[in-house]
Amino acid sequence: MYKKFHHFADVIVTDALYLNATFLNVILDCHMDAVVRLKDERRLIYKDAQKLFEKGEGKKKDFRRGKKRIEAWDISGFEMEGVNVPLRVVRFCEHTRRKDGTEEENWMWLVTTNEVIPYETLWEMMHKRWDIEENAFHQLKTYYHAKHCYCHAGMEVIFLLTLIAFYKGTISIPKNTGV
Repeated sequence: MYKKFHHFADVIVTDALYLNATFLNVILDCHMDAVVRLKDERRLIYKDAQKLFEKGEGKKKDFRRGKKRIEAWDISGFEMEGVNVPLRVVRFCEHTRRKDGTEEENWMWLVTTNEVIPYETLWEMMHKRWDIEENAFHQLKTYYHAKHCYCHAGMEVIFLLTLIAFYKGTISIPKNTGV
């Protein structure tokens, strides 16, 4: 897409499958940034960040979205073999009060090549990615009998255009972030 359309996006948001040097370097070579889910606790970057977060380093001010209270930790300067830029690891813990009075915790980790996007915006970006999975893919699979699609060329374009047609959300990045 970059060869054909040049600059078509500022940030690419992906699942953990794409947390590798080859993908990150391609994104950086296209003058974009990546925001990638971090799930694998065996990864060195996860272990290194976890040690720092446990010491209280990188703790940010909590914020609220709807009924959720979100804790955040945010540290830059991590290295990944083969990636030429320092990486930033951000961890979120969402606290949601259930109707029965108990509290549910959900954890989310991410890695990004961007140093300036506010952590609150990164949280929103990851939730918009989930919105695509939970809503668009659900509709495509339930009502249009679509299967998980790892395809190429024409079929991939049709699938992606269909996905875009179902996706109704947008993300606004504040102008003062430099993105």
